[in-house]
Amino acid sequence: MRKKLIITVAAMSMILVLIGAASLGLVAVIQHGVGVAAEREAVQWAQYLTDETPDLESLLQADNPDQDQLSAVLSLSQVSDVFRFELFNQQGDAVVWAAQSDDGAMAHGAHPHQTPHIGGHLDTVQQILAEGGIASFIHDETADATEPKYFIEAYTPIVSGEQVIGVAIVYVDKTAMYRQFTSSAIQYSIAMSALFAVILAVAYFLIAYLRERQKTAKRSIEYLANFDTVSGLLNRDAFFKTASLASKANCVAVLYADVDNFKSTNDVFGHQTGDAFLRHVGEAIARGIGETGVASRIGGDEFVAVIAADSPQAILAVVDRVQQDVKLPLRTGGVTVTGGISVGVYMVPDTTVSVADCLHKADMALYQAKADGRGLHKVFNQALEATVARRQKVEKAVRQGYDLDLFTLEFQPLLDQTSNLCVGFEALLRLTDEDGERIPPDEFIPVAESIGEIERIGTWVLKTAMAQAAAWPDDLFVSVNLSVRQFESQELPELVSELLAQTGLPATRLELEVTESLLMHDTDKIGRQLADLRTLGVSIAMDDFGTGYSSLGYLWKFGFDKLKIDRSFIMGLADSRGQASDVLDAIIALGHRLHMVVTAEGIETEEQADILSAMSCDQMQGFYFGRPMRPVDIAPFLLNNVAATRRDNKKTSVPKKARSRG
Repeated sequence: MRKKLIITVAAMSMILVLIGAASLGLVAVIQHGVGVAAEREAVQWAQYLTDETPDLESLLQADNPDQDQLSAVLSLSQVSDVFRFELFNQQGDAVVWAAQSDDGAMAHGAHPHQTPHIGGHLDTVQQILAEGGIASFIHDETADATEPKYFIEAYTPIVSGEQVIGVAIVYVDKTAMYRQFTSSAIQYSIAMSALFAVILAVAYFLIAYLRERQKTAKRSIEYLANFDTVSGLLNRDAFFKTASLASKANCVAVLYADVDNFKSTNDVFGHQTGDAFLRHVGEAIARGIGETGVASRIGGDEFVAVIAADSPQAILAVVDRVQQDVKLPLRTGGVTVTGGISVGVYMVPDTTVSVADCLHKADMALYQAKADGRGLHKVFNQALEATVARRQKVEKAVRQGYDLDLFTLEFQPLLDQTSNLCVGFEALLRLTDEDGERIPPDEFIPVAESIGEIERIGTWVLKTAMAQAAAWPDDLFVSVNLSVRQFESQELPELVSELLAQTGLPATRLELEVTESLLMHDTDKIGRQLADLRTLGVSIAMDDFGTGYSSLGYLWKFGFDKLKIDRSFIMGLADSRGQASDVLDAIIALGHRLHMVVTAEGIETEEQADILSAMSCDQMQGFYFGRPMRPVDIAPFLLNNVAATRRDNKKTSVPKKARSRG
């Protein structure tokens, strides 16, 4: 009995010893397997660094890498389980480091010797530089609380061609994997009687799991290298590698699309919703171009694509369908978002040209689509190229005009019909580009409005004109034109009040001109502001009356102080049928009946002046009385105007030509 007990105990002891030995052996196997996997992952990471980092040799040789170089290397830290890495150059000097902080973010910088993370085994670095190969060290239960409990420190060469140009020390966190497999292996070895079966099963499971992890990591790296994570389309680099103009179809086109007012979507709904809308756009483009096309989000809210079809009409049908799909409401994050895209289209005439050249022309067409009002698509042609070039020149001058003093003001006189004396000046904005070319107002003002510069420019015009007028004689007023954009913030009355105080110009000497078309945008909002301006004592004039919609209801609804008759009626006075004369007479009579001062602009001849004078038009303006002039010419003009008027008053008949000499 005792012998059997001893044998049993011995057997059990042997089993326990075998189980313990097997467990220890299995732990060693797991440790080795995890180490091999980590080493492979480090090698893959170093190879990915070599393939994807632009100008890596320059980075390794830089004494103090710039921010772009640091950012390029840092972006690679998001792949796999790397939580810290250090780069050394060919001389064995540390160049760049990056380490994961407590909050999970990657801190980084140059001069790695200034951080406590740097150290490693510099002799191992020298060995790798001299002999090549790979070295790794396992760290188990580290004393540093900031480091993982189990990680691999792998030394891998950075190779360019056949030359080792540096060394990367890659720290791979395998704590979770190590703990998982160690715990599982011990539990399995104790629970199962078939010790060797358990060892084989765990080994097989470990190998299969590690292989799957490697496959997953490889797929992740390949995806990040080729696809945009927001839209799901190809990224910029992959697009240019993949896109081809060669096709069996009759027509190939390159598209350049831009999301309309995307900044507003981000500002109102947040970046998460903005990203959802970009995915919405990417899906619409992918559906539209089909499997035969290639599309990419090349950055921000810009998308490009190459598509093929049987005809240009078929391609434009695709573009139209994509634009309609984008306009469909998107429900995301509890909100509904709508938007649109503008698209430039370049029909490729020769498939031997580069995709980049085609994109440049598609971008020109996109520029014109946005300039024409957004939500449109335009097809490139040679005439469009010249139009876009001119538009870009004007836009550049407008953007620089305020800061480079390219904007100036000229002043055109208005004369009283009864006395022939100058009673005020209209401020006229002028723009001269850097080359000295004067750009007409009817060309640069719409551009300034479309790119959002008109409000700033309008404020400058108001302030400058009022400051000039403050130095004139007290009986002269200044007239300034307003744009609809200046009413959008609803702060115009407050701005005018502040400028009156700053310049010292009495409100009664300021006249603000608005057009009929302006009143149609938001009648109530603009009407309230016009009423507030009149409360300040400012005079309000309707400019270009008789053009556009010419709603008589505006005259009494907004209580204008002045009516300015459009120059087209003055030009019509030469009509022998006299219809323009009859209309002018009626307009002047209507203005007087509504207690408004009536001004005729565009007067160029003595005959026109005589006719309007006979109709009792209150004020006259035009080249016949005086062209727009610089501020320095105003004083001589006024002196000449007064002298000429005095001479005329001494005569029994007033020579009309005296007016034009003012």
